[in-house]
Amino acid sequence: MKYKFFSIMIILLIIPIAQASSIEKNKETPYVWENIFISQSGIVHYSKTIMYSSKTCFNKTEIKIPKKENITLWGLSAIGENGTFESNDFENHKTLSYYFQNPVCNKSINITYNYFLIPGVIKGNNITITEINIIKQDYDKNTKIKELNAKIDSDYELNKSLFWIKPYDNNCTKYFEEGNAYIICENVSNVEIRTLFLNKEFQNHYFYSNKSLDDILAEELNQKRKTKIRQMLEPFKYPLFFIFLIVFLFGASRKNKNIF
Repeated sequence: MKYKFFSIMIILLIIPIAQASSIEKNKETPYVWENIFISQSGIVHYSKTIMYSSKTCFNKTEIKIPKKENITLWGLSAIGENGTFESNDFENHKTLSYYFQNPVCNKSINITYNYFLIPGVIKGNNITITEINIIKQDYDKNTKIKELNAKIDSDYELNKSLFWIKPYDNNCTKYFEEGNAYIICENVSNVEIRTLFLNKEFQNHYFYSNKSLDDILAEELNQKRKTKIRQMLEPFKYPLFFIFLIVFLFGASRKNKNIF
């Protein structure tokens, strides 16, 4: 009987998972506009504007910024309509919250969050590496973004051939204009940028690394291969799960003839 109970519980668990996937597709999502500036000092400035929209009422909005060892988060602020800004410090992140004087009901509203990373670049062997989280699923509220527009600017011109968007299988396009990079994404939860500068002298704020250009290019090629393999296996994920479940139930029934 215990095998029968366990088998029924597994089947029941599958139903909420399928329902959750259906609900997630219908989830209302915000728009995001983001400007990132990489200064020659090595400081990176983020300005993120999020459109929040709801048919109900809400009293505050917030985002989380991951904290990293030896990196200072400075100049934290949020600008919006009739509200106050608050920053709270936690072990692994800082939370930027914006509280409205009056509840926001049945309309859309924009909030702009600003902060600086000091330092924001890593100087390696013949390169400088800049890694940027434009949107991060674990830290941004309402993380399934319907449309995201980002501009990456720098005191140094961005190199088109040394600029990557991760993950490689997301719905993003990029173009370059006057040394700046522009990114447009649809229906994304995570977007990360890695851009390299060759032999540029960042002046004051940076980390040191022993990575070279060859190391980075090898990493990027390896990640693209892994992504391609994941994409090939994705259609077989659920069929394999159900095959495993059937085999498991059949094995359990063989051990206990009274399972049904």
